[in-house]
Order: sequence, then C-alpha cells, then structure tokens
Amino acid sequence: MKEHEKFALWFQTDEGWDWIYDNAEDSKEHPPVYNADIAHYVVKEYLYSKAKAWSNKRIRAFLDWY
Repeated sequence: MKEHEKFALWFQTDEGWDWIYDNAEDSKEHPPVYNADIAHYVVKEYLYSKAKAWSNKRIRAFLDWY
C-alpha cells in the first residue's frame, strides 16, 4: 500500500482523528501511521459488516438448530 493510501485510511481511525486534532496545525512532521490501527479499522468498518450480511444454507440451518 502506498504511503498516501495508508495516511488516508489511518486518518479515518480514532487514533488518526486524535492526531489531527492535537497536532495538525503545529506539526511539520509526518504523522505516525500504525498498520495495526488501519487493520483494526478496516476489519471493524468493512469486514464485519460484510460478514454479518452474508449467509448460506448451512449457516442458516445451524442457527435455526441452535
């Protein structure tokens, strides 16, 4: 992933928003971009919602049985 793409994703995380709020006007340095924050954000915002909406016959049968 290119650096600007990481920044774009990281700025959408809670940690990225906090950094912008605390440092954006005063900082001449690049923000610290943490891959773990990006991964957690992508999983929480995109993967879980896709998984929640996905089903098939075996999953429905298990949930009906349970």
